[in-house]
Amino acid sequence: MKIRKLTLSLLVLLSVMVVSCKDKKEEEPKPRQTGKIEVAPNFLTINQNEERTFILATPEVKKVKENVEVTLENPAVPFTLNSKNTDIVSVNEHKIKGLKTGRTTIVIKSGDKTFDFPVAVMENKEFDESLFLSKVYVPESLEDMYGVQKSTIMKAMDKNYTVMFELKDKVVFEKREGAKTALMNLVSYEEGVIRTDAFYKKGSITKLDAKIQKLLKTVMGFEKDFKAVNFKDKDGKEVNGYEGIHKTRDLKLVFTWKEELDAKDTPSDACQIVITKASK
Repeated sequence: MKIRKLTLSLLVLLSVMVVSCKDKKEEEPKPRQTGKIEVAPNFLTINQNEERTFILATPEVKKVKENVEVTLENPAVPFTLNSKNTDIVSVNEHKIKGLKTGRTTIVIKSGDKTFDFPVAVMENKEFDESLFLSKVYVPESLEDMYGVQKSTIMKAMDKNYTVMFELKDKVVFEKREGAKTALMNLVSYEEGVIRTDAFYKKGSITKLDAKIQKLLKTVMGFEKDFKAVNFKDKDGKEVNGYEGIHKTRDLKLVFTWKEELDAKDTPSDACQIVITKASK
């Protein structure tokens, strides 16, 4: 009797094991993300309360400028979004929303692959006319100019310039009237630096020297410790110019010019102004 019960128990256990193994064999392996995640654009600057949607890029999906397209090598593996700072940007499934000014990262994940997607939420305020130095808008802080302060700078520079191109942490404006109409033809905003560039007919800067000094010192206000500079660049070319500190603001300006070929390969005076924070 005992042997019969033991045999019966073994048979039950064996049948359970067989069924269990069968179920495991029938389970399909979970799909894996086989390649890297690609995102276009690869960064965003948005306003407070502005929303953007992340979509899976496929040939069937119609492209919409406001959307962020996520390309996956294996579309069968869904992607998720996660905000590293939910006070700045919130996430609701595949949609993000700017909450307050600042920068954060949205982590896009598909399977075991991730992509760090930078997002800057811009301030949304009017620019201060008094912050213009000649035709260039110089915000009170040179930090996060192409991020939190982008919308304000865009509004201000729209008076005299148009956007030439944008990169992840840089925006370049071009003077509306075109080249050789003003000292500052191109203006670039980067982290902690405002840079202006222009080309002039060879010898023009020497003739305009007195006017340039007046512009830098009187009009733009860089009269403190104003002095001439002269040095050779990395290519051995002679560079001349001026530098000075702003009379009321924590700003330093360096104006330089040297002989260089312009876009038409014509020898020209290549001018540059670089504005940075004066204090270290």
